[in-house]
Amino acid sequence: MRARVVGGYLVTSDGRISHFMEKELYVGTNWINRLSLPGVEEELVDRLEHARIAVNTPIIITSGVRSKAANVECGGASNSLHLTGGGADGKSRGIDPWGWVEPLNDVTFKGTIGRFGIYHRELRAGGGFHLDIDTVSPLRRFVKVPILGIISLDEWVQQHFPGIDIEDVPAAKANALLGF
Repeated sequence: MRARVVGGYLVTSDGRISHFMEKELYVGTNWINRLSLPGVEEELVDRLEHARIAVNTPIIITSGVRSKAANVECGGASNSLHLTGGGADGKSRGIDPWGWVEPLNDVTFKGTIGRFGIYHRELRAGGGFHLDIDTVSPLRRFVKVPILGIISLDEWVQQHFPGIDIEDVPAAKANALLGF
């Protein structure tokens, strides 16, 4: 179901006005083309709103709904949920990529409602995260780094922190391994 817009802001499924304006989810030229693109999914607005509340700081959306051309230009997957209004990338000042693991793990209920990824700073200016409402893909939580591409978060943790659960990984060390 597509999110409603009230006064330019996206509305959550329970009727609350979110912190996110519709324009934020159509970054760059996608705003100009928005009438020919799908609307933002209500479930994505809910997940983003919960993440924003969890980190208690504004989220800067770096990519939301994309046209096919914009998706190709940024190297997005051909089946990206950005194409259907169900995916977004973001970041926040003062939160390194590994700082997103716990809140995104919580808002996706450990990947059962949507999935998330952590980006190395070389892939996205300043690093950041991906969040979507995918319920089909087997890769629920992932890390994307320049050399390895995309690997599961669990695999990445086991490679860098053998025998340690995701929740127990020291954030400072994880961020250092991600280049922060």
